[in-house]
Amino acid sequence: MVETPRSKEALTKLCSFLAGDKSSKRENDILGDLFSPSTQTHFRSVDVEVTFLLSPVAHRVPLYFTVPHEVLPGTVCLVTPPAQRKYKDKILRLSEEGNSVAQRVKKVIDTKKLSTKFVDPVAVRALANSFDHFILFGVKKYPPQLTGEFLGHQKSPVWVSRRAGAEGKTTQCSENGGVSAPREQCRDVPHWPHRPFAGTTT
Repeated sequence: MVETPRSKEALTKLCSFLAGDKSSKRENDILGDLFSPSTQTHFRSVDVEVTFLLSPVAHRVPLYFTVPHEVLPGTVCLVTPPAQRKYKDKILRLSEEGNSVAQRVKKVIDTKKLSTKFVDPVAVRALANSFDHFILFGVKKYPPQLTGEFLGHQKSPVWVSRRAGAEGKTTQCSENGGVSAPREQCRDVPHWPHRPFAGTTT
């Protein structure tokens, strides 16, 4: 517990208020009893509301938690730059080689076809409901089709670059949420307070 003069003053006044209650039978130092390690025979339920005068700075550094399983189970839709055929061939090859993540990629579509096939909200809604996860692989600009109605389904795409190739990045994205990390750390899962979904990537 972080003790400051104002917090100590507030606790003292709170204890004084509780001591003045007729139902309280304590005669010892209330502030000392409040943090006493000994077992107390009387307990009071008190609700305390704590507020900040200034909003704390957002924590932008990822916090890693080690888990024994993938964090993106289920079907995957892979969104790629044009043309999608070479990415389909790579995913098919990885799937035939036994890559478990590639075997769960059920659709590969490039940004050009995405912009022509999914325009109206009905089509976007159907796309969002067709797959469990969406991965943007090597896309330089976030597709506008994956905003608005799409984000309302709580399926924010994971955005990764293509520096490590399709196999490394797709597997890593499924295992640690899309954050660049060595393969030996691929199961260290980051928790992002704010995951960006718009802008550009290199």
